[in-house]
Amino acid sequence: MTQDAGAGRAHAGVATDLPLTWEPSLAFVKYAIAAILAASAVYLVALAIVAPEQSWRPAAVIGLMLMTSLAGRLLARGRMALAVASLAIGVWLFITITAVFLGGISGTTLIIYPLVILLVGWLIGPRASTGVAVLTVLATLGFVIADALHVLPVPPHTAPVLRWLPHAGVFLISPALIRSVVRSYRERLEEVQRLSADLAHRTAEIQACEADLHRAQMVAHVGSWVYDLEADVMLLSAETCRIFGVPVGTTGSSAAYLSRVHPDDRERVTDEWLRAIDDGEPFNNQHRILVGSEVRWIRQIAEMERGADGRPSRAIGTTQDVTERKRLEEAHQQAQKLESLGTLAGGIAHDFNNILAVIRGNARLAAEQVGPDHPAASSLDEITRATGRASDLVRRILTFSRPREAKLEPADLRVVVRDVLKLLRATVPARITLTQDLSSDVPLVLADAGQVHEAIVNLTTNAAYAIGGHTGDITFRLDAVDVDGALAGSVPGLRPGRYARLTVRDSGSGMDAATLERIFDAFYTTKPVGEGTGLGLSMVHGILRGHGGAVTVTSAPGRGSTFELYFPETRQKADPRGEPGRAVPRTSGRRVLYVDDEEALVLLATRVLARAGHSVTGFSDPARALAAFREQPDAIDILVTDLSMPLMSGVELARAVLDVRPHLPVLLTTGHIGTQDVPVSRDSGIRAMVPKPFTADPLAHAIDRVFADAPPGDAGSRA
Repeated sequence: MTQDAGAGRAHAGVATDLPLTWEPSLAFVKYAIAAILAASAVYLVALAIVAPEQSWRPAAVIGLMLMTSLAGRLLARGRMALAVASLAIGVWLFITITAVFLGGISGTTLIIYPLVILLVGWLIGPRASTGVAVLTVLATLGFVIADALHVLPVPPHTAPVLRWLPHAGVFLISPALIRSVVRSYRERLEEVQRLSADLAHRTAEIQACEADLHRAQMVAHVGSWVYDLEADVMLLSAETCRIFGVPVGTTGSSAAYLSRVHPDDRERVTDEWLRAIDDGEPFNNQHRILVGSEVRWIRQIAEMERGADGRPSRAIGTTQDVTERKRLEEAHQQAQKLESLGTLAGGIAHDFNNILAVIRGNARLAAEQVGPDHPAASSLDEITRATGRASDLVRRILTFSRPREAKLEPADLRVVVRDVLKLLRATVPARITLTQDLSSDVPLVLADAGQVHEAIVNLTTNAAYAIGGHTGDITFRLDAVDVDGALAGSVPGLRPGRYARLTVRDSGSGMDAATLERIFDAFYTTKPVGEGTGLGLSMVHGILRGHGGAVTVTSAPGRGSTFELYFPETRQKADPRGEPGRAVPRTSGRRVLYVDDEEALVLLATRVLARAGHSVTGFSDPARALAAFREQPDAIDILVTDLSMPLMSGVELARAVLDVRPHLPVLLTTGHIGTQDVPVSRDSGIRAMVPKPFTADPLAHAIDRVFADAPPGDAGSRA
């Protein structure tokens, strides 16, 4: 709106919510008042000159001027309806009184009466216009009756100029008034067009902002809503509708909302909502909702608005879909739990393996001494087998807890899978069909073939157990897959890139949601006591972590299970220089410095290596061993030391020894996992690592290999 128009409206006191047609009407009334006053003044002058004897005429004109002036004052005060009424009454009375004294209706009367009726109808309303029209009809009828009864006064002689002046005034004023109205309407029309264009521009801006807000809510998975507590009506944004799985535009209610809340969370949500209403505090709650058969996690945040009575009347809030974040949090908690268990397992593995080594080594030595016919031979063999099973169990725990021990080399998983399936066909019941679908474009991966073998065996064993006594099938599919950011974000451990994906799918009984939540927990099993340790799938999880990949599972009761193992692609090529079949010559007569904090292991190793023909000096204190070595550094051919010892580790001992004799071979023995950072190479002096528990053959063979691989002239060897 222009400033002039706004100022005129404000000055007139007209409410700004009136239709725009009032402004041209206001201009028309102003011009009409001015024109009537001017015309009346001219007419008074003419009467004084031409007909001074007709005193009634000036009185009528003065009455008209008074009514017109009253209309102007009312208009200045913003009382437009009263102003128009006063003006119309003044004009109508003037015309009617003039008609009485002039002997009835004249042409001027016939012109002005319709103008007054139109003016009242336009500016006041149709009912007022109808009233004026009826009054005019009655007045003119009165003139007709009075004329018929000859009761009208004889009209005085009127000079031609006096008859001409009213007609001329009407003819001159009418175009000016019409022009003012047209000009005012044109200005208002231009203003309406400007307002329409501005409204269209602002509407487009609002629509663009709403579209941006909608996109932002979709990206952030955050919707908004407004809830009228009194009407029990909830208005939902498009994203909120998507989160709840309802059509866009759906309105909600408290009952409809609670019906979608998970039954286990419903009471808690209701209590916190009522507490927020009573206390006036913000509502902040995280809970589950049901969208069909899917369970989603959402976070609701809302603030209460209070009415004039101080009671909450409306709530404005947001709904955020936090399902993926909740899954990642649970995965992170699971990883922390596995890491904690791994730390515990790694901590006890050293001591436990030392105990197993003592038991197993002494049992083997005792069995060799008593011979196969001795009554105790079978018992000793049973002890050996039991310690072997215990050793395997420890290895499984350590593989699960700290999978980085794996020796990763470039491998073609097709070869590994084929080799495993050849072995599995002989162990899986004949009623279960094993199917393989191995793609030809699978990338090379860094893998420990033995651990991959073990993971596949564990998955197959579980699948066969799930199928039970029924016929079924287990499908092994190997293909290449490009993991994008969305998939990588939803699966802990995955990063965008190319992977080899091994899918193991069975037609077994499947698993429910509660089982899936704990499927990778250590020692969790659904098998009866004695039929499972609960380490199989947790070990698979650990193996994939150690390979830089991940494992996912989908399952439902009655629909079988599908495990997907992701192995990241490698650009390395397989090393063709290996010599796996090379025979290692036996050696003897080596002077061995053996160090372990377990006295029993020192005694065992002394006996074992002495039987292999070596001379052994044993210590259970690494500091004493180092002192003895420094006294006679040339009296030792090889150092065999435990990795984890109090006060001084095996690596620290090796470095101290190598400072004296840089080329002395060093062997590390360990029952602890997590040794991937120990430098095993000829340059570092640490030639190999021997896992505990060991028997005579592996330890002696490791020493044989060290000297077999030693180059001629190595200071650590002697002829």
